Amino acid sequence: MATAAIRPLFQKILTSTALGLPIIYYIHERIYTIHTISTTSMEPSLQKGDVILIRKVDFLPYYHDTPGLDVQHLEEGTIEQQLQRKLRQLQRQKNDGEDEIHKKNHPQPPERLDSLLDRETDRLKALKIDASIGRPAGNELTLWRSPPNSSPGEVVVVRCPEAFSPERWDVGRLVGLGSQRLRALDSYHKIESIPPYSIWIEADNTKGAQNRHRASTYSEKYGPVSKKLLVGQVERVIWPPKRWGKIERLRPPVGRAWWP
Repeated sequence: MATAAIRPLFQKILTSTALGLPIIYYIHERIYTIHTISTTSMEPSLQKGDVILIRKVDFLPYYHDTPGLDVQHLEEGTIEQQLQRKLRQLQRQKNDGEDEIHKKNHPQPPERLDSLLDRETDRLKALKIDASIGRPAGNELTLWRSPPNSSPGEVVVVRCPEAFSPERWDVGRLVGLGSQRLRALDSYHKIESIPPYSIWIEADNTKGAQNRHRASTYSEKYGPVSKKLLVGQVERVIWPPKRWGKIERLRPPVGRAWWP
């Protein structure tokens, strides 16, 4: 009797698992995936053995709301005006909700708005350049866009251009975007030009800059990386538990990369 009762339950569990596997596989292949860090090149941000969560897409890219601009309005000469107007609006809204005494004692640091302006300018210009080569941002019905439109300072994962196997992945910090100019690490007199629909990535480990390991990887050796090889953006560390947390964005120093 007990066996007869357990058998239908076991069959239901197997059926539910079998039905769920295609969904899990699709999410793993197209939307999110995980990866284990195998080198020390990204220390201290990422340590060897960390398991990271990688986002492969931008969800609802048309409605991106940081700071809430319409990605379709990408005409040259209007990006900065849109951003400045939106940022002033956000600042007024913030100030209206603050206590007057608090505003006097804790003024809003202008660096935060400057950082937001730089980030959104980079984002919109990158979208404009991608659209010019046949990679539009999408419309109101676009659920997601791949690869994600990451900003300088974010940690990303790429398929190594020099590997025989396409499944060798490199994890690095995004420093420059397509169509930007960039000063090389080995010499500030050396200017690199990043092709459209490409990115420039580097390691975090400053000690590694002096050894062979870092010299053998990332854009310092193989140059700009096509976005076709971009796997996605690192969202957080998910293992071990004591390392759980989001990955901090570290914007490159002023003067490393710029728009011509």
